[in-house]
Formats: sequence, C-alpha cells, structure tokens
Amino acid sequence: MVPIYGFTSWLSLIVGSNAPPDVRPSLALIRDFYEAYCIYMFMALMVSILGEGDVQKCIKALPSTLDTPFICCIPSCILPCGRTRTSARTFLWQCQVAVIQFVVLKPLLSLIRFSLDHFKLPAPRVWYDTYTNELYTTILLNLSVATAFYGLICFYHATQKQLALYRPWPKFLC
Repeated sequence: MVPIYGFTSWLSLIVGSNAPPDVRPSLALIRDFYEAYCIYMFMALMVSILGEGDVQKCIKALPSTLDTPFICCIPSCILPCGRTRTSARTFLWQCQVAVIQFVVLKPLLSLIRFSLDHFKLPAPRVWYDTYTNELYTTILLNLSVATAFYGLICFYHATQKQLALYRPWPKFLC
C-alpha cells in the first residue's frame, strides 16, 4: 500500500491547487480501490501460506474448534454471553466474509462519495451534518473497517503459531 499512497500523495503535491477540481478526489478513489485490494490480498496470503494454496488444507491446519468471531454479524468479543465454539470451516468462512464485505463496501462507498461530491448533492457543509452524505458514508466505512480488521485479527491470532515462520504482520504493515 505504501507505493500507491506515496504516489498519490506525490501527485497531489505536484498538481497542487492549480489542478482541476476532480483530480484529488480521483486520486483518493484510486487509493481506496487499491486499499481494498491490499486487504483482500493479505487475507489471501495468510490462507495461502497456511494451506499451501489450498483452502481445504488451510481448514485442516486450523484447530478443530475455535472461538466464534461473529454471532449474528456482531463481534463476539462485545457480547455479554461470552464466546462460543465453532468449526474450523465456519471460522474461516466468517473471517473471509468480514474481509470481503470491506472489499465490496470500500470502493462502493468511495464511488458514492465521489459521485455525490462531483454533482454537489447535497451542498457540502460540515462532515457531521445529518443532511450530507459524509456522516453516513463515514459511519458505514468505519463499521466496515472495524469488522474487516476484527476478522483479520481473529484469523491471525488463531493461526499465529503456524504463520510465525513467515511473519505476515510486518508484510501487512508495509
């Protein structure tokens, strides 16, 4: 993610305030699409390393029962009933769904924001105004990011010992 962030930041500095009004939002759109792609690829990297490229091997490499990361779309860490156990297949599926929803929502919300800003619907005020799109897209995006990272962290903690040799955490930070 660093090269794209660096390139879009550098390009924003180069074009500066003399640029057409759609240049900076377009660069942000490119960055958001790439960010969603990187998050998906990190999850795919961890699954590929764990299962040697095969999802069935990945499921076999996971412990047979694991703590359920989500109960009815709510992270189980915040529910008062405590954690429940689930199979490895369900655990992997829930973690992947948590990441995939971000991969879908991030570009979609970015496109919505870009389109509404381009056509100035509604007129921009402050981001926390209930009549603008900024508040609602920001809330949805933050919930999506939190869900995706919770799924990634749950998967990483469940497979930390098996993935220790490959050190995926520094790769994610880059």
